[in-house]
Amino acid sequence: MVNSSVNQTEKELPEDVLFEKQFGQLAMFYRVMRQALQKSGSTVSIGELLQMPIDNELFRSRLLWLWQHGAPIGAAPRVFHLPFDPVQFFNNQNWKIAEQDVRSLVMFDFDAQALKFETCLKPGEGSITGEGKLKRLKKLGLIRLDAGFFMALWKEEGHKTLEWLHTAYGITWMEFLGTILRGPDGIRCSLYLYRDGDGSWNWGCYWLDVDRSARGLAAVLASAENLELKA
Repeated sequence: MVNSSVNQTEKELPEDVLFEKQFGQLAMFYRVMRQALQKSGSTVSIGELLQMPIDNELFRSRLLWLWQHGAPIGAAPRVFHLPFDPVQFFNNQNWKIAEQDVRSLVMFDFDAQALKFETCLKPGEGSITGEGKLKRLKKLGLIRLDAGFFMALWKEEGHKTLEWLHTAYGITWMEFLGTILRGPDGIRCSLYLYRDGDGSWNWGCYWLDVDRSARGLAAVLASAENLELKA
């Protein structure tokens, strides 16, 4: 969204005119962001938001969506955990759960606005394997959403929460590293949801030894604070 280069037309503008033009763009940006924060009920201040690194791919995509569409419409939906059985889901007895983030497993529900999306890419990195991302997420201590929340989002009628996330943040791809599966071939993988060009949502299973780019977002929560746990 922010282009560091200056085109030839802008170079030819008088300095005071160029300043006024850029200041007007900045003021418009500030108004859009302030309105979006107020409507979405976000606890992040605009000062904190403006200090986020612009080289962050997710931040750029969020800014672009907020600029084009404004704040998310309607209150953030709640997502309720559903049971997940890999044998039943894949209709194959050779599918197993290899690893599970128990913090996600014991959660009853959460507010969709509490979701965070991580690439785990370091500066200068273009991609990372699923295993590498999983390792970094564990080190960060983030709660990795599991297959139960994948089921909740996938089974929801009309995929309303997924559409809310798409409208709010431009999300088109998210994986659930809270449940690591092992397929019949022994390869470890994770479930993911993605949005097609026609607006429909679909699911897949992504091998952990395959690279993820900046588009490969992991759905996580910062902590279990203010989240209802199962009895």
